[in-house]
Amino acid sequence: MDEDDSDDNVPLAALKQKNAKGKEAVATAKRKAADDKKKVADKAAAKAKASAKKPAEKTKKAAAAAKASPKKAAKATPKRAAKPAVQRKALVAEEDETDAADLSGAGRVVTRSSVLADTDKGELVKKLLCRWWYAIEWPKPEDFTQPSAPPNYEALDGYPGLYICVRGDESIGKLFDARRADTKPSFANFSRKPCAELKDLLRAALTAQREQLREHWGKAPPTHKHEQPVKGAKGSTVRLPEKARAQDRLISDELKWLEKVDAAGSDKRAQRALAKAGFKE
Repeated sequence: MDEDDSDDNVPLAALKQKNAKGKEAVATAKRKAADDKKKVADKAAAKAKASAKKPAEKTKKAAAAAKASPKKAAKATPKRAAKPAVQRKALVAEEDETDAADLSGAGRVVTRSSVLADTDKGELVKKLLCRWWYAIEWPKPEDFTQPSAPPNYEALDGYPGLYICVRGDESIGKLFDARRADTKPSFANFSRKPCAELKDLLRAALTAQREQLREHWGKAPPTHKHEQPVKGAKGSTVRLPEKARAQDRLISDELKWLEKVDAAGSDKRAQRALAKAGFKE
């Protein structure tokens, strides 16, 4: 006998009682589901409320800190202030050949040439460095730190006092300079001379340079066009091509500028510039 046939044989009162129990069970299940759903919603609302409360508390604390007394604020300011950056003094380089790599991170490098670049004394030195060999003999015997080459070294042709290593396992090709650094023709050394001496040296160098120029072209065959005569060193007439004559005019202009330089005033201005940059002399 199947289930439907068994229900047909149940009395009507018992069947009603059975249906009532089923409905009650369904209602109980619905109420339980509703209660669970409400609990989940209440829990989510409480969590959201707590999250919203934290920023508010932070805001209240910030407002309270802002209302702090002026004395407390004044005391707190130095602690919060950033430390001032340390001002590095410019590094003074006595020699123009200073190795910049050795000064990494030590500050800005200042040389005598950069300080005197725009002064008359700086111009005198630069012009003399272009032609010093016309007026200065260097190196002289007293300019050598030792009279002969060290062992395993030989003199380098054309460079008195400079030697090159020709024997040895690790030193072949190494140079040894026996010339004194404090007497060499350099900006640093020339800038220590008074302007009056620099003027005399530059005048002698320019004059000798012009005489050699005229002597050279005076012996050259007259194959250049537009040659014009000029006076030679001994009063003789020398015909110069236009290119050589332009060089001759440049030297004459340098001599004219030289005579206008005030030696005493130039020395004072140079001393002030060097002292301002941190040089002791």
